[in-house]
Amino acid sequence: MSEMPPPLPPEPEGHHPAPVAPEVTTTDPIALGTVAAGVLAFLCSFLPFYRVSVLGMSDSANAWHDLDGKGFLGWFGCVIALVGAVVVALPLFKRPLPVDRDAAAVGAFGLAFVLLFLAIFINPFSGMNAGGLCDDDDTGICKQMLDGVSFGHAVGFWLALVLVLAALLANGYRMLKARGRI
Repeated sequence: MSEMPPPLPPEPEGHHPAPVAPEVTTTDPIALGTVAAGVLAFLCSFLPFYRVSVLGMSDSANAWHDLDGKGFLGWFGCVIALVGAVVVALPLFKRPLPVDRDAAAVGAFGLAFVLLFLAIFINPFSGMNAGGLCDDDDTGICKQMLDGVSFGHAVGFWLALVLVLAALLANGYRMLKARGRI
C-alpha cells in the first residue's frame, strides 16, 4: 500500500507566493502606447529598412545588415527605443526604477530619434562604388553606370522613425504635465 506524502507546512504570516503572471498596476494610455511604440519600432528594424535600385532592379536590407558600419544608426536607434519601452513598462509591473521614469523615457526616445534622424543622411548603400571597381576607372564609364543607382529608405525605417517620434512627444507631454508645466 502506497503512503501519501505529508502535508505541506502552513505559509508563514505575511508571506505571499509570487504571482504567476505580472499584474499591470495602471491602464495609463500614454504609458501603454509608449511601450507599444517602442516594441513596434524595434520590430520595424527587421522589416526592409534601406533600399537600393540599380537599372530598374531593386533590393533592400533590414537595419541589422550592417554594411561597412553605416547601418549602426538604424539598428542602434531601434534598440534604444526598446530600452525606452522597457523603462516605461517596468513601473507598470510594480518594478521601481532608480531614476525618474518620464525623464529616462524622454532621454531614451530622444536619443533614438536623433540616431534615426541622422540615419536619413547616412544610408549604408550610399558608399558603394561597385566594390571599388570604379577607383581606377580613368574613362568614366564605371561612374556613368553608377548614375542609374538610387539609394533610399524603406517602409521599416519610416515606420520606426514615426513611432519613435510619437513616443518621444507623448512622454514629453506626460513629463511636462506631471511637473505642472502644462
